[in-house]
Amino acid sequence: MAHNALNATGLKIFSPACQQSLRAFTCASIYLACYNGLNYDPYGSDIPVKLPKPVGIPIYRPCVSVCTDIARTCGGLYTSQKGNKDCTVRMDYSGGLVPLSLSQQPHQFEQTNNKSICFTPASAAVAASNELYQVQGGVCTGVVSKIFVPGGVALDPSWALLQSPLVVQGQLEQRLRAKLAAVPRWLTSQCQVALRKYMCGNAYLAPVRVPMSAVLAANGVSTQVMAGLKAGNFALYNDSLVLPAYPNHSICSDFRRLCGGAISRSTNPLLQANCSAAFQTVAGQVIHNYPMHSQAVASVAVGSLRLLLTTSPNYMADANMDAASVAVVCPGSFVVPANPQDPNVQWVEDTGCAVPCVNPYWLPEDWTRLTDAALAIPIVGLVLCLVMALALVWDDVLESRPLLALYTLLSGTVSLWSIVVNARPAQDRFCRDNAVNLSLMDQDPSLCTAQAGIVQYTFIATAATFAMVYVTRVFKALKWPLPLPAVLAFILLPPIIPVAAAAYNNYLGFNRALPVCSVLSRQSIPVRSEFLLLDLPVLVAGVVCGVAVLLSSVSLDGTLCVLLRHHCRRQHAYRDPAKEPGPAELEETPEEKRQEVAYVDALLYAVPIVLIFGLYTAQRVEYYHRYQEVYDAIIEWGRCVFRNSEVDWAALCGSSSPLRPTVGLSTALVLVLTGNSIIVAPVYLTHLLLSRFCYFHDDPQTGDKGDDPMPEKDKNGLQEDSVVAIAAADVTNI
Repeated sequence: MAHNALNATGLKIFSPACQQSLRAFTCASIYLACYNGLNYDPYGSDIPVKLPKPVGIPIYRPCVSVCTDIARTCGGLYTSQKGNKDCTVRMDYSGGLVPLSLSQQPHQFEQTNNKSICFTPASAAVAASNELYQVQGGVCTGVVSKIFVPGGVALDPSWALLQSPLVVQGQLEQRLRAKLAAVPRWLTSQCQVALRKYMCGNAYLAPVRVPMSAVLAANGVSTQVMAGLKAGNFALYNDSLVLPAYPNHSICSDFRRLCGGAISRSTNPLLQANCSAAFQTVAGQVIHNYPMHSQAVASVAVGSLRLLLTTSPNYMADANMDAASVAVVCPGSFVVPANPQDPNVQWVEDTGCAVPCVNPYWLPEDWTRLTDAALAIPIVGLVLCLVMALALVWDDVLESRPLLALYTLLSGTVSLWSIVVNARPAQDRFCRDNAVNLSLMDQDPSLCTAQAGIVQYTFIATAATFAMVYVTRVFKALKWPLPLPAVLAFILLPPIIPVAAAAYNNYLGFNRALPVCSVLSRQSIPVRSEFLLLDLPVLVAGVVCGVAVLLSSVSLDGTLCVLLRHHCRRQHAYRDPAKEPGPAELEETPEEKRQEVAYVDALLYAVPIVLIFGLYTAQRVEYYHRYQEVYDAIIEWGRCVFRNSEVDWAALCGSSSPLRPTVGLSTALVLVLTGNSIIVAPVYLTHLLLSRFCYFHDDPQTGDKGDDPMPEKDKNGLQEDSVVAIAAADVTNI
């Protein structure tokens, strides 16, 4: 009964004192105070007839002040609607047990306010229609400051309309916290601020105090009527009402604009903004949750007048929540950039998260294997370069090898620099901050960018060196002049062009795909740029090298003789009478030995060429062939991670992208970029040992050097048709 009596939502527009008086009146009228004695006369002299002692009713009546307080606190609009309460009404408290006429019945409210025979309800504050937002660290801190407090029935129909202060606010806060807990925290900070305004602005409506005179004017009441009201009901004319203002449509549209991508991909109903949402009141009024213009939020009757109570939309201009104050939490190894304004940050679309400096798409164990390889390979490569350098000093059997010495210098340089870079912590080695890899954009040139330039330059130069080893062989076999300065110029100058182009376009730095600084691979760099800057020069050098190897091998005079040695011996018979006075026997001549060394040289050096260029080409072909497929898979994996970030995303999406570069080929690429001497050095040392101990060794009986056992007189008698073969052999080891 009390709930129904106080369930009219229109009561919330009256003052808190009026609401408190109405609640006290209703509750005191329904819930009478009990008295424990049977002989107490509750009416005193209020009735002329003395009640029989056995029929005494053990209750206290409400004091009359409970009724008169309504007129005192609810003057103005309430009294104009409901009229003044009759505080002198009589009531038969005996329930018909004592036959009394109406004039003989006592008053409903004890008229003397004698507290010994009447009661007043305990004073219980009622929440005002407007309160300060008082939740410390609340979800709407910085978004709202004053709120309109609706009746309890707005939260639950079973609740009483009139609640104590802060009760409704606390319940609204709990509900908002529960809703926001289900919202992903990886949304951009701007989106999260817009979301807070969207949700808080609708949950905590803004209070607007509207003078009754403004209500009358807005409803077109004539000045004559207003003058009459002012004269006849001054309290009404000077009254004021607290009304709710709904958030402006722009609050919702801003939320949809700033969170559009997340909204389109999310199934979370909280992110499905409905900017045209509206509801209908019991009185039939349609109220828009996000109005574009002023709208009526209630209506009241004043005499014969039906007044619409209108408020303008709340633009939430006082909201001071800064995007910087919102915490973005990223799933997995994705990060919140330390410098969001950095143009090199690779954002995850429609989130506040970015790809970390260290690649998140590798499995941790795979990345560890790659980094371990990147640490070990340059060390082994540098050691082998030193061995090659010592071997070149010790090598007095074969001719000087300037090109091989140049290769050793280039390969040793890149291995040494890689060791220097790898000696630094990973974060300092590759990263400017947690989300941006080092590049030439940094004000201070870094070891990483220097390594990137060295790796690019030396790999192209070493490819050109291999090519020129065989080009020189062909030129000398054909007796074409090819000065050493021209050879060095061809090797050392062209690589400067792609390195300079990469540096100019800021394409040098840490490549997230490999634990090596080289030409950057990122979405902002077109794939064709990588191909032109690194792969094409190496490809050209590789083609030239392959053609030169083929031509030099085919051009060696007596190639078939090397394969068919007994025929060669008949063709180039040689006997040394001083050593062997008997019949002439067939044995290998020095030129035959040089031909065989040259032929083996061609075959042996084809091995590192095939390995180095083969591994490099295989990795890069896989990269270009699967680029879009791998990229799409990585993007889809990232979307899955963010879509399921509030649950066990690793179980649903996998710890990393199912498609990614092969670990083996990636390791091979690290090898050919930072330590390909691991492939070349064993081949050179094998060649050196074969040449020294299998072909041109010292004779143990005579002490003659095995590099030239032929008598001078026989050298002069060499056939003219072997000149080309000898010339080719002379340049075997350039």
